[in-house]
Amino acid sequence: MLLEAVLRQTPKDHHDRINLPKVINIIREFLTNVNVESGKSENRFNLQQLNDQLIPKGIEHMVKHYFFKKKNIINGAAISFQIIF
Repeated sequence: MLLEAVLRQTPKDHHDRINLPKVINIIREFLTNVNVESGKSENRFNLQQLNDQLIPKGIEHMVKHYFFKKKNIINGAAISFQIIF
């Protein structure tokens, strides 16, 4: 990481020497979280792709129609009932 190189070149008595390790850790934690969430998103996408391949097209239309007809408004929030195969 570029900031690690900056830290190595920063004189020991420079005031940035205290904050650079903190910033490096914050960035590392953030990037780790981005990687985790990206992996989760990719997994959801892949599962949706598999799901789309498993449900025959005729049933898919019926399921979407069923979801639409069963939508209700409760306390101002839309909810739908789901069919689990």
